[in-house]
Amino acid sequence: MGNSSIEFGPAVFGGDTVAFLELQVDAEPTTEARRIMARGATDGTTIQAVEFSVGQGGFDPNDYTAALPVNPDAVALDDVIFGPEPIDHIERPNVQAISCYCVLEASEANVTLGEIAIWGDVQNSVGDPPDDTKVVMAIGHFPILCKNSSMRYALRVTIQA
Repeated sequence: MGNSSIEFGPAVFGGDTVAFLELQVDAEPTTEARRIMARGATDGTTIQAVEFSVGQGGFDPNDYTAALPVNPDAVALDDVIFGPEPIDHIERPNVQAISCYCVLEASEANVTLGEIAIWGDVQNSVGDPPDDTKVVMAIGHFPILCKNSSMRYALRVTIQA
């Protein structure tokens, strides 16, 4: 489950397109990703964050200011509307976390949003899943976000192992 904060720029209020509006999302690793990461200590299997997708689920329909809890057993988003697309930038704030910067351009995903998935690519696997399999590595939910064609968003998704 994550905390989120939204910084609003002039585009939210009908102004010109801004460089980026930013949303910070703390994502929860999925059960499958945790299983794959744990195997890495014994057989060298790795998982690399490579793509993201966004969806319209994730927020409470009775209280748009609240995010719903993430189901760690999920293998996909509730309601995908954009992606998967390549992650724009990845940083490592510490040895047990990654931050993925996922950009939504002005023409992309112009609907209400409430969830994001980070997809991982499995490598060096000696079992199931095989190499080059893409799995949902982490999911983050956030309060309703209404995006339109005058907005560009940078979603900074942090995954803590």
